[in-house]
Amino acid sequence: MAVPKWTDERTQSLVDFVGSGPVSQATVAEAADELETSSRSVSSKLRKMGYEVELASASQSNLSQRIKSLLLQTLFKITAVSIHMLKSQRTLKAEHSVLSQFKVKSFPCS
Repeated sequence: MAVPKWTDERTQSLVDFVGSGPVSQATVAEAADELETSSRSVSSKLRKMGYEVELASASQSNLSQRIKSLLLQTLFKITAVSIHMLKSQRTLKAEHSVLSQFKVKSFPCS
């Protein structure tokens, strides 16, 4: 992608888009799409103008943490379901054992 020059008009569009305060990598990416330029160019321009811009590496780290958290939550849910199934299975075996003591082979259907 050819990176267009930063004119006064494009710079003002960028400022209007990001507003004030720290700028996240998600906002940088959206601004880059809006202005048809690269995220790197947008980040660089914002930093030169004195904006605090989230580092791309920090954004990836946050994503990694969210993925790890999601995986742990999913694993916990799977484990909880597995434990429930094992308990249910043991209950069925115990009931079968009790019924077999009475030599009940089947239940009549009326």
